[in-house]
Amino acid sequence: MQCYAEKYNLQSARGTSGESSICVATLAGSFIGDSKMYIHGDADTRLHNIWIHMRGRCQKENNVDYKNYGMRGISVCKEWEEYIVFRDWALEHGYDEDLTIDRIDNNGNYCPENCRWTNRQVQCNNKRDNKLLEIESKKQTLRQWCNEYLADYEVVKTRLKSGWRLIDALTIPKERPWARKRLGLK
Repeated sequence: MQCYAEKYNLQSARGTSGESSICVATLAGSFIGDSKMYIHGDADTRLHNIWIHMRGRCQKENNVDYKNYGMRGISVCKEWEEYIVFRDWALEHGYDEDLTIDRIDNNGNYCPENCRWTNRQVQCNNKRDNKLLEIESKKQTLRQWCNEYLADYEVVKTRLKSGWRLIDALTIPKERPWARKRLGLK
């Protein structure tokens, strides 16, 4: 299996150690003999792949996601250029196999102060292209409103497209079509 660092041209070489595969990634200050290499043994792990892809979308102009990251000025902090430092931070800050790395400020860099481990739903609510809807000066995504009001997302989405007010779309039960008429709605 090809190492992701090697595959994405991130200054890495592939090696093996007995039965386990290893990634020999170039890291400042980490040496094996005279070569500037460090063996971490995490080449085939999900966390290592997250690190590789995070760096790729910020640093490699030929990466499909570069336009949404590196081209916007988003970078990876200097300390996270070393996988071991990133791995240690991740493990100390709640990394789990079912979580994804999320930048708290979408315009900010990948760094300890701006990153957290979240589930897909939290991350999807933290996208720069989300449309925020407001009720009584509180702003949330449609999915968040539906979760709060225990409303069916697809029903509310369809109602909003039909011209309903957000609060009505969230609170009027779908089994009572006469309620729209009573409220003077279309």
